[in-house]
Amino acid sequence: MIKIRAGDLSDSMDVVCSILDDVTMKFANGELSVDESDLPCICYVRFKLRSSAFVEYDSGKFESIRVSSKDFMKCLKRFASDSIVMFEFSDNKLTLTDGSKSFDIDILAVSDEDKGVDASELYKRLELLPVKFTLSYSGLTDIIDDIKSTVKEKSSPSVSFSKKSNILKISANNYRKKIVLNDDKEADSSYGLNFLDNALKRRISDTVDISYGADAPIFIRHNGKNSSLDVVVMCRISSD
Repeated sequence: MIKIRAGDLSDSMDVVCSILDDVTMKFANGELSVDESDLPCICYVRFKLRSSAFVEYDSGKFESIRVSSKDFMKCLKRFASDSIVMFEFSDNKLTLTDGSKSFDIDILAVSDEDKGVDASELYKRLELLPVKFTLSYSGLTDIIDDIKSTVKEKSSPSVSFSKKSNILKISANNYRKKIVLNDDKEADSSYGLNFLDNALKRRISDTVDISYGADAPIFIRHNGKNSSLDVVVMCRISSD
């Protein structure tokens, strides 16, 4: 059985589940992790919930389980953030319970066929991204919200990141934001607004580390007290 405070899991998993239709949770070394890409391979997520977050940790024979992201979050959100939620495993069900109420979630088959992004190769590429900076979470979400205010319903424009000298410009539609950074690395690239919005859906840490390169992925890293979450969004080659 695994016991955890609901609030230590819900925010990070809300980001993960907004990107992945189904999610495979792995249990090893006293931690819970997710390491996979969405089906179009536009976004990749690596999430780790550290051992310090668990009240009790014993997954038994279950090294990994795959569930519907929608079903998992719908159930997890029904618990108060300070509730101690227990994960109970059977051959075909994951049960979430606080001892008073319980939800059963179907366990899906884990396939070895569609492995998506090669994580090892991807992280080698990410290390080479030239433009690196850290912004406050609230500052980043303000930028995304400003852009969303200019967007027509159901539209997902490209968000342009353009770095010249020490000036980073983030723009979309009729919106532009200028940020002064401390280096002279240069790169231009664009990313889908919806994917950036999902990557920043919840506050996991007060600051967010970002790296990107010319026509290359953008790497977004949250590093919280009990968890870490990486989101990689592939670039858009053509503009809207």
